[in-house]
Amino acid sequence: ESIFLNPFEMQFDQAQEFEIHFFGFDTFELVTMELFFRLNQDLVVYAFYPTFELLQDSMQNPLLFSCTQFLKKTLHLLDRYQIDLNVHLSVPQNLKKYIPEHVDFIASEEVKETFLKRVQIDLITNQKTALSVDESICIKVAKDKMREVEVFLEYVEDFLRLHPEKNAQDILVLVQNLESYVPSIQAVFQNPHVPFSFQVLKEQTKSSFLTLFFHFLDLAYSPFEKKHIFDLLNHPMIYQKQGLKPEDLKQVEKKLKISFGLNSKHRKESFFADGIKQVPEFEKFTFSSAYEQFLDALLDAKENLFDKTLDTFGKMMNFVTQLYKDFEPLRDDEKQPVFIWCDLLIQFLDTYFFIDFDDEDANHSLEALQKALGRFSQYEHRVSFAHFYQQLKAALFKQHQRFFEAKNGIIFAPLDMQFVVPKEMIAMMGLRMDAFSNLEANEKARHCFLKSLLASTACFFASFSKEDMDENPALFLKEFCTAYNIPIQKTPDFVFDKTKNVSSFFKDYILKHPTQKTPVAVVESKPSITTFKELISVYTHPLRAYFQNQNIFFERQKQSFDLFLSPFEKQKIREDIAHQSSIGIESLPVGFMEKVALFDLEESAFAIEQHLKRLDLSKNDLFSLEFEMGVLHNLSKKGALIFSKQKPIANFKALVTLLACEDKISNTAYLVDLNMTQTLEVKDTKKHLNNLIDLGLYLLKEPTPFFLEMIMPILNKRAADLQKILKQKQTSMFVDPYLLYFLKEDQQFDTDALIERLYDPIKTTFEPLLEYAKF
Repeated sequence: ESIFLNPFEMQFDQAQEFEIHFFGFDTFELVTMELFFRLNQDLVVYAFYPTFELLQDSMQNPLLFSCTQFLKKTLHLLDRYQIDLNVHLSVPQNLKKYIPEHVDFIASEEVKETFLKRVQIDLITNQKTALSVDESICIKVAKDKMREVEVFLEYVEDFLRLHPEKNAQDILVLVQNLESYVPSIQAVFQNPHVPFSFQVLKEQTKSSFLTLFFHFLDLAYSPFEKKHIFDLLNHPMIYQKQGLKPEDLKQVEKKLKISFGLNSKHRKESFFADGIKQVPEFEKFTFSSAYEQFLDALLDAKENLFDKTLDTFGKMMNFVTQLYKDFEPLRDDEKQPVFIWCDLLIQFLDTYFFIDFDDEDANHSLEALQKALGRFSQYEHRVSFAHFYQQLKAALFKQHQRFFEAKNGIIFAPLDMQFVVPKEMIAMMGLRMDAFSNLEANEKARHCFLKSLLASTACFFASFSKEDMDENPALFLKEFCTAYNIPIQKTPDFVFDKTKNVSSFFKDYILKHPTQKTPVAVVESKPSITTFKELISVYTHPLRAYFQNQNIFFERQKQSFDLFLSPFEKQKIREDIAHQSSIGIESLPVGFMEKVALFDLEESAFAIEQHLKRLDLSKNDLFSLEFEMGVLHNLSKKGALIFSKQKPIANFKALVTLLACEDKISNTAYLVDLNMTQTLEVKDTKKHLNNLIDLGLYLLKEPTPFFLEMIMPILNKRAADLQKILKQKQTSMFVDPYLLYFLKEDQQFDTDALIERLYDPIKTTFEPLLEYAKF
């Protein structure tokens, strides 16, 4: 056979034949591979996850989010299928509990430090062990790529010697960044007894084994999209292994006639629920178990698959029925994994069967659901899936409809709802969702940092329906925090209404609790105009600037306020914006408040522009991007300075121009209009830099040269002065000048007050950021 390389563009001279299959798995998807391994259990898989690359990644991503998630999923997969795998990865101590007992675990037990240090020590000592006794898995560590390939060759020789019934064609090698291994493979395998060759992936192969493997890889990110289950059954390596004959497949194709494949609504849904495995008592309710039950019923047919269609539905419904029975005695705070699982089950059924019912079946009973499924097996009814979704949900949760709606709206929104809490908060809690399935490594690191920040000082907002809050809002809030593992010291006993001032509460709260680590939960039964403005005021507080969210609360697609505000209230908001912005009401575009979204302080101009395109709003409708952002943040009492990524210096000078016209710093946010920008002398700019810093400076990710030239000298001076005070007090503290923008230059602190009011808030709020920045 051949060594196959990815990317496709690489070209190499062909040489002698070589029997081991190499494949780059940059797009490696465990869901697809799980199905592949299940259908080919005699396959031997060897995976390179190079420690050298891991060490480089850890420099940029100290939290190693993607690595640990990959390792946990891989180990779980290997434990189920007993696949021979050689993972070149040092395992951190805190992940040892995920490793099955039969796994040969290699780690320096005396090392209790970080994952990074563990990997470094393993690289230096070049640890190596023999194959584990039962040969199910062996985790090894290599110091570089060359050594990894050498270890692999030793592994192959030992494996074939211990398993004479196997041959090299049974080995599949998954290599990350395969092109970087080509020199090492050439050097190690250039031996008389191991001939090799290179061939590009796009060329045709005569191997039915590899043809099937590539067929599965095509399904990686959208399993069975534009495909059919029957197409897989029709492959000789599948139907022969399942004991089917070609005439059986023709009978299936003629009688089954069930549409398979993802529809457009669920095309990008994920098949994983990472959060489920964190709750051991619910392991029997995993999506994988249902997935196996379905495949067993579908693929174990020996004579006629159609005759077992009813049995397929029977197995699925028995599983659902048992789940419902086990669900009843659970406490409300224990039901969260079941909610997640049931949503996945519904998505799973939609993936393979587009089912619906006649109106006479719409009586919200499990029996009616089973009856409808039975009738569907006769292929008399083909209607929409949305109705089936509602039927199944009602049948499962008739006794807990209200609780399920609230929880489900938070995690996996029903078909007719949008998320009512920040999406990033959901991602922080370890749930894999469509919006976060393809993040880059640095973005994943940022989410992990935000998670640690949330655990220390962040406040969050949740908007529930009034019915959810009427009975016992404090208890409901406690359940909400418990479900997401948010640490709370006591249950907040407040519910805001129109008579209470949110921003004043937070102002008092922050002053009274400068080192408070408990998240503060704000619950609003029905958002009013006042609360709308107050929440934005709280959201723009400097200490909350890093908690990013595009939809802060009650945001719906193109209908932001239709759910909550009457036309009269919307008009009042428009008038309020117009008044604060000193512009006429007629200048605001029609439908402005119904379509506009609340944007993150640190979100880039490009991202906002893309969002406007999705809302069908052009920049002309809002006059300019800067204008629109300024209008939104004029609702803030604190004020926020918004910079355009394209013209940061012009924005900065325009802002200083406005400051120069003010006798005092106003609490009202400033509207920056690039068309009215005036060129300022440097001395005029410096004159108001301190005022600018006091107001609160929010920048994009890349500091401009202008910012470094003008701002940093002042911040550095403040940091040096503060360091002197702390040194005199013999207090150890790391002072970052970026974090001093909210200190007034003329404000005097005695040392004790400085430690109490500055050191602790900085430490609790920004310490994770500082650790992140050091890497």
